[in-house]
Amino acid sequence: MQSISKIFDSYKETLDRTYEEQTENIQKIRNKVETFYREFLSQLIINYATEIRDSHKSYIIRESIKEIFNTENIRFVAIDGSSFKDEFPEFIVFYGGAYAVRGTLKLKENPIQIEYEKWNIKYDKSIVAYIPIPYLELDIENSEDMFFATDQEKTDFLSIHNQLMQLAEIYLAYTFVKNPDTDVNLLLLDNSLSSIYLSNDVMHKLSKNNLKIVGYKFRRTNLSSADIFISYAMPINENLDIPSCKNFRGEFYIIRKLFDKSEFQNNCPFIKREKHIKRLIDLGVLAEDSNESLIKINPAFGENTRESWEFVKDFYEYICEELFVNRNIKVLKAKKEDKEEWLSSDDIRFLISIGIRTLIEESWKKNVFIVGIAKDSSSKYFTRNYLGVMRQIDIYDFEPPGIVASDRLILEMLPFIDSTLTSPWSTVEFDSVFMSLHLTKDEEEKIHIEGLRGDIIVPQERLFLRSLSQFYINRSKEHPQTGNVIFIDRVAHPKFDKEYKLSIKENSIITTSRGDNVDPLIFKDKNRTNKIQQALIFIIDTLTKNLFPNIIGYPDPLHKADWGAKSMNKKIRNLIKSSEIKFIADPLKKSLRQKREEGYGR
Repeated sequence: MQSISKIFDSYKETLDRTYEEQTENIQKIRNKVETFYREFLSQLIINYATEIRDSHKSYIIRESIKEIFNTENIRFVAIDGSSFKDEFPEFIVFYGGAYAVRGTLKLKENPIQIEYEKWNIKYDKSIVAYIPIPYLELDIENSEDMFFATDQEKTDFLSIHNQLMQLAEIYLAYTFVKNPDTDVNLLLLDNSLSSIYLSNDVMHKLSKNNLKIVGYKFRRTNLSSADIFISYAMPINENLDIPSCKNFRGEFYIIRKLFDKSEFQNNCPFIKREKHIKRLIDLGVLAEDSNESLIKINPAFGENTRESWEFVKDFYEYICEELFVNRNIKVLKAKKEDKEEWLSSDDIRFLISIGIRTLIEESWKKNVFIVGIAKDSSSKYFTRNYLGVMRQIDIYDFEPPGIVASDRLILEMLPFIDSTLTSPWSTVEFDSVFMSLHLTKDEEEKIHIEGLRGDIIVPQERLFLRSLSQFYINRSKEHPQTGNVIFIDRVAHPKFDKEYKLSIKENSIITTSRGDNVDPLIFKDKNRTNKIQQALIFIIDTLTKNLFPNIIGYPDPLHKADWGAKSMNKKIRNLIKSSEIKFIADPLKKSLRQKREEGYGR
């Protein structure tokens, strides 16, 4: 047998060798990135510092911000959440909560002033849900099922605290936008909006009848599959032309056209009777005699699809108010005929999906800008998906650099390559549809443009815009000191972004291998004016004071919200841990191991 010292020596040698190999690999990547940057990538990098640090240009940006927001005092809200799960001998407790920090950016002052609102319990906008559930309620009710059922349902349920946190974040944001008294202009979320939209898509569960929330009794009726289907077609916006005419989920285009009327003459070539129309007929939404030319709503369903959407929004508000405001955990039990059952994590994901859609809809009505900021990601949506597809349709012309690395790793090398690059800088914005659109090769090495698993195009185009930015570079020493590149995505604006469709700016369109046409928003290079991105980078840079070493290059309001969320988490956790006292007095509820350990502890 080897001695302990030899084991440690072997591990050290392996660790040193691995470190050397990693250093060599990073240097190789850096050399490729440097060549790629010089030859092409620099055209997509905007050095906003040259504008923001110039007093005259900065003044012009401020005036532009006032025009965009219709005010010189930008009222912002930053939201972050926290969650945990505590398992006790007899029950399990799920916790999910969100915390908000509010403030005002005063553009009229010179220098610009930031005022944070003092926390007041009377006007506190933090929301929490803590749900204690006895293990017995998670057991299988049908005695015969115990021989056949898997543990997947229970496993899904045991991760529900993460969904509760996300639901709390989205609902808290929604209350700020919906409430006329808050008068918010800018929402900052510590999350990626497009990722929330994508990860909570449970349409495939609906087709397999796997959503327990279907049939949930609300008011005098039940939530139907048709209601859920229609809600996933939202948000509708005529300026942005969404949902768009295409084969993938072409039913959404029909729902849009019937939003305020009972019938319409169809001119979308992708809509097929045997596929899209038939599915909506089966759901009871369309009349039986609907065809590819004239599509009519089923009179028994209603006068239009708007009524269903309004019902779902009311249902969403009811669930969230009962859960987060009234602390009524029973609202998470679906009431069906003579029995009740706990909603699953997929059902909570559906509620999150409704939340993000209602939030976007309200933000368009109130001219509120919603920005999601994410710190950590290993995605390649920009360098692989976006650049690859745009090169394939001849919008970009460059030699593939052969870099196998994440967007973040590639872009964090740029300050070390380009000594003129200062913070803040950003990539051009690109449509979030490139989270799903990407290149594939068939057996004959022919290149195709596809969505996820072939035809899935989620998020839909022209809904979100993404970019990667850096807000801290210090060149006072020999080697630059930098913050992390962060991921920013925002909701597309119907007024300012509608003219930037690929078909308008480049007279081009993306056609997938399944024959769908996709027309994303595009800002081709750094010379393309993007007032919204310019305004948001200016605001985020102003809010990023770089005072905290652990979050250099990250907006202060989100850091403060993170503090609040963690503090609230700690207080709730202590409260919940004390709840086990109720069970301690009953020795029959303890296992032999627990009794033995308590005995040794005396």
